[in-house]
Amino acid sequence: MSEQDDDRHLEAARARFIREYALRWRRMLASWQRPHKASMMWLMYAANYLFATGGVRWAVDPLLPSHLVSGLPDDLPAEALSRLSFVLLTHAHADHVDYRLLASLHETPVRLVVPPHMLDAVRAHARPPDRQVIVARSGQWLDLDGIGVLPFDGLHWQRQADGRHVGIDATGYLVRVGGQRWLIPGDVRDYRGEAIAPFGPVDLLFAHLWLGRGCARLADPPLLDAFREFLRACRPRAVVLTHLYEFSRNAEDLWDCRHVELVRARWAALAPGVSLRVPRLGQGVAL
Repeated sequence: MSEQDDDRHLEAARARFIREYALRWRRMLASWQRPHKASMMWLMYAANYLFATGGVRWAVDPLLPSHLVSGLPDDLPAEALSRLSFVLLTHAHADHVDYRLLASLHETPVRLVVPPHMLDAVRAHARPPDRQVIVARSGQWLDLDGIGVLPFDGLHWQRQADGRHVGIDATGYLVRVGGQRWLIPGDVRDYRGEAIAPFGPVDLLFAHLWLGRGCARLADPPLLDAFREFLRACRPRAVVLTHLYEFSRNAEDLWDCRHVELVRARWAALAPGVSLRVPRLGQGVAL
């Protein structure tokens, strides 16, 4: 595909996203509030999650993407989010934290699980009361309405050829829910398997697709095999693949369905029997 064709493809996808988002948002919240026998997940944006598990409603990096994508309405109804039991935050990039949404939860019982590296920013911009804040300390289990949550140091640092590391402090989570273990490492830039291996095997891995800085237009992105090996090192029974169509990025850094197919082709040969699932925006997925 030429760069012009690529740009047209992405522009069409962006226009469709803007056109459909309000309806998808309302349908998502309506579905999320209904009773569910199975554990369920909904994708709020590229890698922002709503969950309903065993009667407990919770979220990871919830946001409304109107501060990221121009043309989206910024007045969509969000009152239903007051039914959240807790929110897990991973890092301070704009596509993962929505301070205005967090501030809207002030008068609710929703608890905010905030890593130490985000405390100052959350307190400055969202101003939650102290009673709402739980500090996510690496290696210390939390019990949140019967759901076990283990924060750990994230892998959002990329090692450069000169030895420098480029990235940001981040926190991942191992979650015990319904007799299963779910691994939510968040955005990962360091794909060395030994960094994550102690948490496996897991029933479910939430993997954020990233194949190299500025490499999205390449036919064979340089970190494709490293990403695949990282998935295998986590020893999952199933993978949920996200972080697609993040429209605040330029074309060189925006991952889409074409990159999913690159991963899928190599994953099938490496890990037969391990499903690779790609949820659609706003659509409920049984886990």
